[in-house]
Amino acid sequence: MIVISSYVVENLEALKKQLNDGKIIQHDKEAHLFNTRCTFHEPTTQQQIDDFKKRTNWKLPKPYEEFLLYTNGAHLFRDEYGSGFHVLALDEIEICHHDYLLPNWIPIISYVTTGDYIYIDSDQVESGGNYLMWHNHEHYYDEPSLRFTIDFSTFLERLIITRGCSFWEWKN
Repeated sequence: MIVISSYVVENLEALKKQLNDGKIIQHDKEAHLFNTRCTFHEPTTQQQIDDFKKRTNWKLPKPYEEFLLYTNGAHLFRDEYGSGFHVLALDEIEICHHDYLLPNWIPIISYVTTGDYIYIDSDQVESGGNYLMWHNHEHYYDEPSLRFTIDFSTFLERLIITRGCSFWEWKN
């Protein structure tokens, strides 16, 4: 197994230290307490990532690749009803890339609560642009609902700190 040391891995390790038998207590805006669960898959290999990129002709940002090398998919902050975040494994990404999506949109996270997705814009990865996007399922798929100004590692950090809250929808 390859040992990876990165900001992504440090945040995932910090999350795991907070878990008690895979569970973490959360509270909602009405201060109700409830348990959610975080589960992680086996890691993928760099060869599998390289094969995926070659087959799909998609570019992946380094922080996201680091995530896959640590865990090839995960369920984060899943409650008793199944809501939460499903970070897709490599083999799930192609299944979730539906015909109505722009070809450069790579689905990486399903927000199970609403059916929304977090995407990587493959065309923006090499340019260093704002490659991470959120799309509200109620809108057309010609433009993202929001283009993040943060990278995947910062997105993951904020998701962990907020314990699965959709922080990008918060108003100041």
